Amino acid sequence: MLVDEDQIGALYQYQWFVEAAALIICSDFATIQRYDHDRDQLELIARIGLNAAALKFW
Repeated sequence: MLVDEDQIGALYQYQWFVEAAALIICSDFATIQRYDHDRDQLELIARIGLNAAALKFW
């Protein structure tokens, strides 16, 4: 799913979105990331089920 810059704030507010996605696909883990052009890397903006080691990676 592509999201423009004006919609990014909404995704930060809606942790339920990633939780619903995980539920729909019967997954223990789910994330939403966005690409940061300035840093040339992904930024984790919503998550469910990641352990401490996985969070440290992000």
